[in-house]
Amino acid sequence: MKALPTNPPIMEDGVRCCSRPEGLRTVFPTGQKRSKNKNLSLIFKLDGDRIWTVRLDQRPGGRAIVRLVAIATDVQMRGHGAVLLQHIERLALSLGIGELLVHSAPDAVGFYLKSGFERFDFEAGDFNSVHVRKMIE
Repeated sequence: MKALPTNPPIMEDGVRCCSRPEGLRTVFPTGQKRSKNKNLSLIFKLDGDRIWTVRLDQRPGGRAIVRLVAIATDVQMRGHGAVLLQHIERLALSLGIGELLVHSAPDAVGFYLKSGFERFDFEAGDFNSVHVRKMIE
């Protein structure tokens, strides 16, 4: 598999794309109204294959929750997640977000901690996850 490009292409059939800084594209389902829905669904591709999906849920006060993170098992542990997380951080900053929150799967906490996140409880409830956050600038 080739190295991950700096600005991976993200076009999908049946979706429209919005350009973002550094060539990052945000993929919205056709017809979704961004002004009404502050949840941004993203699909990242490498060599035409979907490798990573994530949703960025914007919250008041310059916060966003990174949700529904999934990376293809055959590309894990190769540095793609770290590069893609940097794209998410740039997108968040372009939207005025300064704090990222994550409900991390217990086996993914190490990835987030290594990426500069810290443990931080931000939602009450009975979750089978570990809460982490990162202040970005």
